[in-house]
Amino acid sequence: GRELLGRVLELLLPPEADDGDEHNFCIPVGYGLEADIRRVAESYPVLSVSHANRSWKGIDVKTLTGTHSTKGGLDHLCVSMLGVHMDKSMQCCNWEQRPLSPAQVHYAAMDAWVLLPLLNRIASTPRGKVGTAGRLWATQIEEGSCIHTRADATTLVSLAAVHSSAVAPLAQRFPSPAEAGVCAVAGVLRRLGVVDVDALLIPDAHVSQEASNGVVSCKTLACVASNQNDSEVLLCLVVLSNSASADLDLECLARAANRSHARLATQEELQEQFQQPRGSVGPIGPTMLGIRRALVVLDKGLTEAADLHNPTLSCGAGSPG
Repeated sequence: GRELLGRVLELLLPPEADDGDEHNFCIPVGYGLEADIRRVAESYPVLSVSHANRSWKGIDVKTLTGTHSTKGGLDHLCVSMLGVHMDKSMQCCNWEQRPLSPAQVHYAAMDAWVLLPLLNRIASTPRGKVGTAGRLWATQIEEGSCIHTRADATTLVSLAAVHSSAVAPLAQRFPSPAEAGVCAVAGVLRRLGVVDVDALLIPDAHVSQEASNGVVSCKTLACVASNQNDSEVLLCLVVLSNSASADLDLECLARAANRSHARLATQEELQEQFQQPRGSVGPIGPTMLGIRRALVVLDKGLTEAADLHNPTLSCGAGSPG
């Protein structure tokens, strides 16, 4: 199973091709593609460290058509560009059940397949008219004007025959999903020599109440400390108990960091310096081994947890939930 998943990641995230050799690699196509790829990578962070540790090229139909704020999403785009509706009734059903129902399998297949005729239409449509709302796009284009007819099944199938040479220029480069978040945490743990990384990276939803005995739930705050009139800041990761009584004392943090003052990190600093998403920062991450290493500060209360000897700390690891 793990070998197959690794191969899937390699197919989804092909290596950067040499000039003139681009067509020997598959080009993933999606609607909100980068977010989908990141979710796949974060579901298997240890595999992603090995198979998704490079930048990659893909085609995001959502970006190409400028439909980021369109309420109808993919269905609206299909009506606008193909003249057909997508049945989205299965979108919010239980996708964790196994086996998937035939209706779910059909929905998932169509949700992916319809991107091909859309992509063909985009590649052959004047740039200024791509994604025009409220228009039933024709099955052909004559002199830049559209013939308003609905695309039938035969036309859709023919449009799905996408030639890589025609759509390759539409691809854009995306950063490696292993550079931040839980995948980056997995990479740091591996570089630190941790053998069973999978056993340490456990989603909160998978931790049962019975298994929580002897485990102290923590929250980590990203902070920066500095001296007055000094542009150089010290990155700090403050680990506190996740109890209602936990409180961040910035003055104590400044003293622990040997600086004159401290503050919470900004959203920009979280992304650029800590490389962790908001709401899921952990004490282990890219800053542990980076050029600008972070100071990890543990609240004294964590070592004084009542009735616990050598407690296990449950901390964030770069992924919400």
